[in-house]
Amino acid sequence: MSLPEQKGTEPARALRQFLEAACFERLATCQVNPEGRDRAVLTLGQTRFHLSMTQGAFGRPRIDRAIPVRIGDASGRAARIGDIGKVLEQVAGINPDVRNHFMTRLCDTDRNWRMILPAMAARSRRGLASMALDSLLFEGHPYHPLFCARSGWSDLDRREFAPEFQAAIRPVWLQIDARLCHVECAEAPADWSEWQAVAGAGTVAVPLHPWQFRHLRDASALSVWLDRGQARLLGEGAIYQPSQSLRTLFSPISPAGPHLKLPLSVAASSSLRDLEPNTIRVAPSISNWLRRIIDSDPEFSALGFRIQREFAAIDVDRGGPLQGRLGAIWRESPDALADPGETLLPFNALYASEADGRPLLDREIRAIGPGSWLDALIRHAVLPVWHLLIAHGVAIEAHGQNLMLRLRAGRITGLIARDFHESLEYVPGAGAKGSEPFPALDRLDPVFRDAPDGQFHRMANTAELSALFTDSLFVFNLAEFSALLARVYGFHEARFWRRVAGSLRDHAARLGLGGVAAHYPVFAPTLEVEPLLRAALGHLPETPLMVANPLAPNAAPESPARRVTDQDPFGEISCFM
Repeated sequence: MSLPEQKGTEPARALRQFLEAACFERLATCQVNPEGRDRAVLTLGQTRFHLSMTQGAFGRPRIDRAIPVRIGDASGRAARIGDIGKVLEQVAGINPDVRNHFMTRLCDTDRNWRMILPAMAARSRRGLASMALDSLLFEGHPYHPLFCARSGWSDLDRREFAPEFQAAIRPVWLQIDARLCHVECAEAPADWSEWQAVAGAGTVAVPLHPWQFRHLRDASALSVWLDRGQARLLGEGAIYQPSQSLRTLFSPISPAGPHLKLPLSVAASSSLRDLEPNTIRVAPSISNWLRRIIDSDPEFSALGFRIQREFAAIDVDRGGPLQGRLGAIWRESPDALADPGETLLPFNALYASEADGRPLLDREIRAIGPGSWLDALIRHAVLPVWHLLIAHGVAIEAHGQNLMLRLRAGRITGLIARDFHESLEYVPGAGAKGSEPFPALDRLDPVFRDAPDGQFHRMANTAELSALFTDSLFVFNLAEFSALLARVYGFHEARFWRRVAGSLRDHAARLGLGGVAAHYPVFAPTLEVEPLLRAALGHLPETPLMVANPLAPNAAPESPARRVTDQDPFGEISCFM
């Protein structure tokens, strides 16, 4: 994704990603425009958009940002964000309140993006690493139209708390009646121990994001607690900075110190950044279980795979009005897991670009060539996640914000993964290695007792695990990198994905896991994909969203990105099938 400062003639990024997602999820139809190569007409409701578009891996649409998107006809005016609200009124089945809420957040995204770009245009991120780079990866979700919504923050809030402004954040510490808290803390974080000593017996020291404290203190149950003495302000803590995920904070003074994940009632791409209540107190148990699996299998060490363990958590007001809005999770820093001499790079730096239009990692990729870079990426970043899936029956949400690459002398040597309490999934007995049983989470939280498959972490079948693996790592993550390699270096996407597919098969065969791998439909002709835009609009399709799979043995042969032509139309009914 190239991110030079947006020109007045370019389609706004929020508009572009909305139209791409609408086409991909078949909310819109797309037809060939006979007026010229690459030109297409996208119809949404009764409105037509004229644009230039190519088709990438998994059928992902790619609108040409250099050519205006025109509304009505080919000579019409340039489309604007405000047009989307009127167009969505023409789409049957969308609740008006949901539509209006979506449009508020889409306009927030557009405004925030336009505010961020001038601040970042003159700042180079080349040479930065680890969390210093993470906090400046301001691009957000590469597919979701609400990639930068942050609804709930004012412009002043954004400048005070947003990561790209390198905000200095001091958590607010409260003393809360222990009867309102549940602490899971096998290893007590140093900052918590210090504040707990101040809080004293019968109470629990709880950190809050300062914006969250302002948001809650005057008009919520917290104000009642403060009035009754069930909560008391202790003071401000040490300085942290926000990561690109907003709610996870890191120490710029002690990089190897634990990260602190705090609830933040701000709407980002798909949801509020509060903490899911049922995932807080179980976080350390899940991380410790996963760490034991990794430590027991030497293949992970050979591939250079490590995890940021979540080792302490505080759950507050469970079942009450503040559940999920108060609480905390501590996890290890990636800097504490790196070997001496290693550099850490956030995974989504792979497909970020600087204001000059060149990839952020252009120097590193050119140093060894895109093919060698890809081979190292597959071995050390793709195969560990694949091995966890087929050898142990565990899928993690391996999207760009959840992974950190380890490099030595500019070459990839390993991967660090994080964030397991909400989205890790498993199927009992699905792994070839016969991993140890999943923790008895109902002992920590009764909500897990007798919960059906699919409600929390336990899935009913391997297809569900496979969908998480392909969605998070491939369709909405590595597909961005394959597009970049094709666009900048001429490394065709079909070649990219053939190399990925071959490595997955070779790994399974080498370890005698081919039979197990066959239970995961990773190489099927089509893949089921989560319809993120439709979910945001409350307009889910009647049948699953299926897309062409470049990992399939009969995938399209190597060629440049498919373009809209009379010989190769996207089709009138569905865009890319």
